[in-house]
Amino acid sequence: MAVSADEWRARVRRYAEFELRGLSDVYEAIALGAVEDDSVMEWLAGHAGPRANPNLLFVAVHYLLLRAAAEGAPATGIAAYFGSLTPEPLPASGAYPEFRAFWQRHHASLAEILATRATQTNEVGRCCYLLPAFVRAGQRVGGPFAVIDAGTAAGLTLFPDRYACDYGEGRIGGAADSPVRLRTEVRGAMPPIA
Repeated sequence: MAVSADEWRARVRRYAEFELRGLSDVYEAIALGAVEDDSVMEWLAGHAGPRANPNLLFVAVHYLLLRAAAEGAPATGIAAYFGSLTPEPLPASGAYPEFRAFWQRHHASLAEILATRATQTNEVGRCCYLLPAFVRAGQRVGGPFAVIDAGTAAGLTLFPDRYACDYGEGRIGGAADSPVRLRTEVRGAMPPIA
């Protein structure tokens, strides 16, 4: 099922506001620039595969940049904004024009990645959904219980009580003082988080 440019715009905007803000200034700047760029949004609509998401665009860009760096390319253009490619990255505020120039030069390679690849993100962000379920399970059994992670998340989803899970409006579940801060949006009734 094809995704329209308007839907891509909404997805990238959500990604910038909820996933990137406060975590990656350069990706946030690029995402916010892209949502204002009709050419990029139309290109995404025409080239991204059905499983593609905004994260995959950034993965594809970073992959191509890392490959170029491995071949000896200097950290110039958009690469100069990535801490993984240069010890002193440039301020994120100037990243979008460089991203757009990179996109224009490499749109075919990026399109191939977006059409044929998907991301597997076993991330702790899932804990925002697991914490309320674990709280309810604890209430139901009346005390401690064990959880087994049989997936590929390397156990990261076993400890939602060790992350600060922000449910909005000042509601924090888990460990409020944790350096790992996760955010989510509650739709409907607020679930139990403590």
